[in-house]
Amino acid sequence: MITPADYMLVESLSTEYYGVRLLTGPFAGVIVVYGTIKITEDVELGEAKLKFTYQTVDPGDNDQTELDANEDFMNHLGAVLECIIEDSLANEDENNENNGVQIH
Repeated sequence: MITPADYMLVESLSTEYYGVRLLTGPFAGVIVVYGTIKITEDVELGEAKLKFTYQTVDPGDNDQTELDANEDFMNHLGAVLECIIEDSLANEDENNENNGVQIH
């Protein structure tokens, strides 16, 4: 399971978007920038799929061609993206709760 301790957001000199540096596991040191992100639902199966594009900014100690062909790498990037989205939504909910005014 991926947690925020497994990655960090970093400024990217090549794009206007933040990059994501992987900190743990077999892909530690890799930096990617996510592009288009799409969630598709299959109502019949009750499942949702996360589709995304990415650009590798720094392959770290890995071979770029091997990363591109590695299904485990793609699954890892999907898990990291899922964690980023969930963490962002949790922070948004927390901020909304803290900014609300309660009158008793």
